[in-house]
Amino acid sequence: MISQQQIDDIVTWDGLREFGHFVLSYCENDGLPDYDQIDLTRVPRIVPNIFVLDERKFETTDKLMFNFAGGELTKVHGKTLLNEDAFEVFANDVHFEEISSLYRKSLAEKLTSYTKRYYEQIGDFGKKEWKTTEALFFPCSSDGETVNWGIGCAHYSIGISNGQNVYLHF
Repeated sequence: MISQQQIDDIVTWDGLREFGHFVLSYCENDGLPDYDQIDLTRVPRIVPNIFVLDERKFETTDKLMFNFAGGELTKVHGKTLLNEDAFEVFANDVHFEEISSLYRKSLAEKLTSYTKRYYEQIGDFGKKEWKTTEALFFPCSSDGETVNWGIGCAHYSIGISNGQNVYLHF
Protein backbone atom coordinates (compact mmCIF):
# COMPACT_ATOMS: atom_id res chain seq x y z
CA MET A 1 0.00 0.00 0.00
CA ILE A 2 1.17 3.48 -0.78
CA SER A 3 2.17 5.71 2.11
CA GLN A 4 1.37 9.38 2.67
CA GLN A 5 5.08 10.13 2.31
CA GLN A 6 5.16 8.52 -1.15
CA ILE A 7 2.13 10.57 -2.16
CA ASP A 8 3.70 13.76 -0.82
CA ASP A 9 6.91 13.00 -2.70
CA ILE A 10 5.32 12.46 -6.10
CA VAL A 11 2.15 14.51 -6.54
CA THR A 12 2.28 18.18 -7.46
CA TRP A 13 -1.28 19.36 -6.74
CA ASP A 14 -2.03 19.82 -3.04
CA GLY A 15 -5.58 18.51 -3.60
CA LEU A 16 -4.12 15.11 -4.52
CA ARG A 17 -2.14 15.12 -1.27
CA GLU A 18 -5.36 15.85 0.59
CA PHE A 19 -7.16 13.11 -1.36
CA GLY A 20 -4.41 10.58 -0.60
CA HIS A 21 -4.48 11.39 3.11
CA PHE A 22 -8.28 11.16 3.08
CA VAL A 23 -8.41 7.72 1.42
CA LEU A 24 -5.53 6.35 3.50
CA SER A 25 -7.52 7.26 6.63
CA TYR A 26 -9.97 4.52 5.55
CA CYS A 27 -7.28 1.83 5.14
CA GLU A 28 -6.80 -0.54 8.08
CA ASN A 29 -3.64 -2.61 8.50
CA ASP A 30 -2.34 -1.62 5.04
CA GLY A 31 -5.50 -3.06 3.50
CA LEU A 32 -7.71 -1.63 0.80
CA PRO A 33 -10.24 1.03 1.72
CA ASP A 34 -13.93 0.07 1.83
CA TYR A 35 -15.74 2.44 -0.50
CA ASP A 36 -19.02 1.98 1.41
CA GLN A 37 -17.35 3.59 4.44
CA ILE A 38 -15.88 6.60 2.59
CA ASP A 39 -17.59 9.91 3.37
CA LEU A 40 -16.94 12.45 0.61
CA THR A 41 -18.49 15.23 2.70
CA ARG A 42 -15.21 15.27 4.64
CA VAL A 43 -13.38 16.67 1.58
CA PRO A 44 -15.78 19.12 -0.10
CA ARG A 45 -12.98 21.16 -1.69
CA ILE A 46 -11.81 18.27 -3.86
CA VAL A 47 -15.15 16.53 -4.60
CA PRO A 48 -15.30 18.21 -8.05
CA ASN A 49 -12.09 16.31 -8.92
CA ILE A 50 -13.14 12.91 -7.53
CA PHE A 51 -14.39 9.97 -9.57
CA VAL A 52 -15.70 6.56 -8.54
CA LEU A 53 -15.54 3.47 -10.74
CA ASP A 54 -17.86 0.48 -10.28
CA GLU A 55 -15.75 -2.64 -10.63
CA ARG A 56 -18.33 -5.21 -9.54
CA LYS A 57 -18.95 -6.50 -13.08
CA PHE A 58 -15.55 -5.69 -14.58
CA GLU A 59 -14.32 -9.31 -14.82
CA THR A 60 -17.38 -10.45 -16.77
CA THR A 61 -18.09 -7.36 -18.90
CA ASP A 62 -14.66 -5.68 -19.22
CA LYS A 63 -16.52 -2.43 -18.54
CA LEU A 64 -15.42 -0.04 -15.85
CA MET A 65 -18.41 2.21 -15.25
CA PHE A 66 -18.31 5.67 -13.71
CA ASN A 67 -20.58 5.68 -10.66
CA PHE A 68 -19.62 9.26 -9.80
CA ALA A 69 -17.64 11.97 -11.56
CA GLY A 70 -17.23 15.43 -10.09
CA GLY A 71 -17.81 18.68 -11.93
CA GLU A 72 -14.20 19.10 -13.05
CA LEU A 73 -14.36 15.81 -14.94
CA THR A 74 -17.66 16.85 -16.52
CA LYS A 75 -16.13 20.16 -17.60
CA VAL A 76 -13.02 18.56 -19.10
CA HIS A 77 -14.92 15.83 -20.95
CA GLY A 78 -17.80 18.07 -21.99
CA LYS A 79 -20.45 15.73 -20.63
CA THR A 80 -21.45 13.89 -17.51
CA LEU A 81 -19.58 10.62 -17.14
CA LEU A 82 -22.15 8.93 -14.91
CA ASN A 83 -22.81 5.39 -16.20
CA GLU A 84 -20.17 5.76 -18.94
CA ASP A 85 -17.51 3.08 -19.46
CA ALA A 86 -14.11 4.55 -18.56
CA PHE A 87 -12.42 2.64 -21.38
CA GLU A 88 -14.85 4.12 -23.91
CA VAL A 89 -14.35 7.62 -22.48
CA PHE A 90 -10.58 7.32 -22.97
CA ALA A 91 -10.68 5.34 -26.24
CA ASN A 92 -9.60 8.34 -28.34
CA ASP A 93 -7.01 9.59 -25.85
CA VAL A 94 -3.44 9.58 -27.21
CA HIS A 95 -2.41 7.84 -23.97
CA PHE A 96 -5.20 5.23 -24.09
CA GLU A 97 -2.96 2.14 -24.04
CA GLU A 98 -1.00 3.42 -21.04
CA ILE A 99 -4.14 4.52 -19.16
CA SER A 100 -5.88 1.22 -19.86
CA SER A 101 -2.85 -0.80 -18.69
CA LEU A 102 -2.49 1.36 -15.58
CA TYR A 103 -6.07 0.78 -14.42
CA ARG A 104 -6.19 -2.89 -15.41
CA LYS A 105 -3.03 -3.61 -13.38
CA SER A 106 -4.31 -1.53 -10.47
CA LEU A 107 -7.48 -3.62 -10.33
CA ALA A 108 -5.88 -7.01 -10.94
CA GLU A 109 -3.06 -6.56 -8.46
CA LYS A 110 -4.86 -4.32 -5.93
CA LEU A 111 -2.37 -1.48 -6.37
CA THR A 112 -2.73 2.25 -5.97
CA SER A 113 -1.87 4.02 -9.20
CA TYR A 114 -0.60 7.46 -10.10
CA THR A 115 -0.34 9.10 -13.49
CA LYS A 116 0.72 12.45 -14.84
CA ARG A 117 0.16 12.99 -18.55
CA TYR A 118 0.90 15.87 -20.90
CA TYR A 119 -1.14 16.83 -23.95
CA GLU A 120 0.01 19.34 -26.53
CA GLN A 121 -2.67 21.76 -27.64
CA ILE A 122 -3.03 25.15 -29.29
CA GLY A 123 -4.22 27.86 -26.93
CA ASP A 124 -5.22 31.46 -27.33
CA PHE A 125 -3.68 33.34 -30.25
CA GLY A 126 -2.34 30.08 -31.74
CA LYS A 127 0.23 29.65 -28.96
CA LYS A 128 1.31 26.10 -28.13
CA GLU A 129 0.51 25.05 -24.56
CA TRP A 130 0.37 21.85 -22.55
CA LYS A 131 -2.62 20.41 -20.73
CA THR A 132 -1.56 18.26 -17.78
CA THR A 133 -3.67 15.57 -16.15
CA GLU A 134 -2.50 14.28 -12.77
CA ALA A 135 -4.48 11.50 -11.07
CA LEU A 136 -4.31 9.20 -8.06
CA PHE A 137 -6.48 6.05 -7.93
CA PHE A 138 -7.19 3.52 -5.16
CA PRO A 139 -8.91 0.16 -5.66
CA CYS A 140 -11.46 -0.51 -2.90
CA SER A 141 -12.79 -3.68 -1.30
CA SER A 142 -15.72 -4.34 1.02
CA ASP A 143 -14.37 -7.69 2.16
CA GLY A 144 -10.64 -6.99 2.04
CA GLU A 145 -10.15 -9.38 -0.88
CA THR A 146 -12.42 -8.61 -3.82
CA VAL A 147 -11.95 -5.29 -5.57
CA ASN A 148 -15.47 -3.95 -6.09
CA TRP A 149 -15.02 -0.17 -6.37
CA GLY A 150 -12.28 2.28 -7.15
CA ILE A 151 -11.93 5.90 -6.14
CA GLY A 152 -9.72 8.44 -7.79
CA CYS A 153 -8.99 12.12 -8.02
CA ALA A 154 -7.86 13.97 -11.14
CA HIS A 155 -6.48 17.46 -11.55
CA TYR A 156 -6.20 19.33 -14.85
CA SER A 157 -3.96 22.30 -15.55
CA ILE A 158 -2.57 24.28 -18.47
CA GLY A 159 1.08 25.31 -18.76
CA ILE A 160 3.67 26.42 -21.25
CA SER A 161 5.96 23.42 -20.95
CA ASN A 162 5.61 19.67 -20.90
CA GLY A 163 7.29 16.94 -18.95
CA GLN A 164 7.70 13.21 -19.11
CA ASN A 165 4.54 11.14 -18.76
CA VAL A 166 4.42 9.10 -15.54
CA TYR A 167 2.54 5.83 -14.87
CA LEU A 168 3.22 4.28 -11.45
CA HIS A 169 1.84 1.57 -9.18
CA PHE A 170 2.31 1.25 -5.43
